[in-house]
Amino acid sequence: MRLLKNSMALIALSSLVLVPTTVSASGNSGHGNSGAPKTTSTGKKSGGPAPKTTAPKTTGSKAPKTAHGTAKASSSSPKKTSTTTQVAKSSTVAPSTPIDFTSTRLGQKLSRNEAIRSKLETRLQALGYTGSVYQAAYGYKNQGQLMASVNNAQNLGISFEQLKLQMTGYTVAANGTILRANLNPDGTISMLDPKLVTNPAPTKSLGQAKQTFNVTETAPSGTR
Repeated sequence: MRLLKNSMALIALSSLVLVPTTVSASGNSGHGNSGAPKTTSTGKKSGGPAPKTTAPKTTGSKAPKTAHGTAKASSSSPKKTSTTTQVAKSSTVAPSTPIDFTSTRLGQKLSRNEAIRSKLETRLQALGYTGSVYQAAYGYKNQGQLMASVNNAQNLGISFEQLKLQMTGYTVAANGTILRANLNPDGTISMLDPKLVTNPAPTKSLGQAKQTFNVTETAPSGTR
């Protein structure tokens, strides 16, 4: 009888021990993997749709528009002016009244000296000068200055008219029209009727004028 009671007690004790274990197991099986998020058939988490992210829009700077469309950058560059004084194209040219060049002081002197006049005429023609020897002499102070200019132009192979312009400020066209160099406010030179000149361009000595041609003298300047 005591043995039966002891057996019953052991059975009851065993049942008490097994109940919590069964409950714990069933509790876990009832909730499953409650800590892991459920996923749908599309593979998304059930916690709600993922927030949409939009890339920030960038607005490019637009070029200012003109009356004819978008403004274009100017491709032109400031023009450079030459440092060498040349016969400038005149912006305002008024032909002067032709004169009798033989009546000038130097013209009268050349008229009296046929040998020098003939020599100068030959050299001027070789230089491509189309005017007369009297027109070539106009503007020079004396005969020596004229002959030195002709000789140097021939020896250096430079323009007699360019050299004369820098030394005297004058040029004479083949038709006898006289023009004088006028220095403009922007530094350029215009060839005008002498009566219209307001600011005569400065003249140079023979040596200074030759330097503007950037040439080296390789032959004697000739004789008078």
